[in-house]
Amino acid sequence: MKLSVKSLTITAALLKALCFLFVSLLNLILPPYGGAFLVLLTSLYLGYDPSTGPVSVLVGTLYSLIAGAVAGALSAGFIIVLLKDSEVSSVGKFKASEVV
Repeated sequence: MKLSVKSLTITAALLKALCFLFVSLLNLILPPYGGAFLVLLTSLYLGYDPSTGPVSVLVGTLYSLIAGAVAGALSAGFIIVLLKDSEVSSVGKFKASEVV
């Protein structure tokens, strides 16, 4: 089995964006839902404010997509560095020669 940096980056980006979209849409329907989480993201994502409506949700989703892609790429790079030092990972069955 090969570890694909591209696949892990895309998966992490989509997962983070969909989670953010789910929480922010529920916050529009049920305003107290996810309030503390969204206030935290307001300080991180410029232009996102949970009280401004659907346009802000799209801005926040785009920020989350980018942040998820960066996190996925960094995680994949970290895994590659760790697997190059060992023959077999203790987490999975990846061999250093199979890492792409």
